[in-house]
Amino acid sequence: MILGLFEQVEVVHAFYDGFSRFVSIHSGIGLGGVIVQGRVGVHDIDLQPDGQILLATETGIYRVDANGNPPSAIVTGDFRGVSAIDNSDFLAVSADGTVQIHDSVGEIVGGSQESRGGQVQSILEIGDNQTLVVGRSGTGDFFVRRYRPSGIIDTNFGVDGETVLSVQSGIDVAYRAALQADGKILVAGYSQV
Repeated sequence: MILGLFEQVEVVHAFYDGFSRFVSIHSGIGLGGVIVQGRVGVHDIDLQPDGQILLATETGIYRVDANGNPPSAIVTGDFRGVSAIDNSDFLAVSADGTVQIHDSVGEIVGGSQESRGGQVQSILEIGDNQTLVVGRSGTGDFFVRRYRPSGIIDTNFGVDGETVLSVQSGIDVAYRAALQADGKILVAGYSQV
């Protein structure tokens, strides 16, 4: 994966580089702007208020400091989403749909302790510190779940906090969500016939 902070457009971007490396290309980070980390695929990224970068990967949640030192693992596991709450706490969404709030050293301090099933693909922070989680349900359909700031599912959303949509007769996977100005949720994904 590559992590790059592009000053010209003020965006942090992470993607797999095909060579099983974690690389930062911001000249102010690491040695000449390059950090190399073993084979890790990044699924999500967020910034803490203090400038530290949180990465959700298939091997855990990692933190990269503002100086670009090699990433340190905070929590191990297969994660699809991370959302900074403050300079220490963060919300983490595992691939199986478990949503937990962790402190700076990875201890669980809140959230749902059980999986809702299926496979999470991504998360989207929405107003009032709520989080949308999208992916493939246990029945092979799109799902969208909404979580409260505490990491507990919001049962006022959909049916018991979840909306499931069968797009085709085969497997349907929601990959990303966006929130329109009118509050409607757009979901993009893949469907197999």
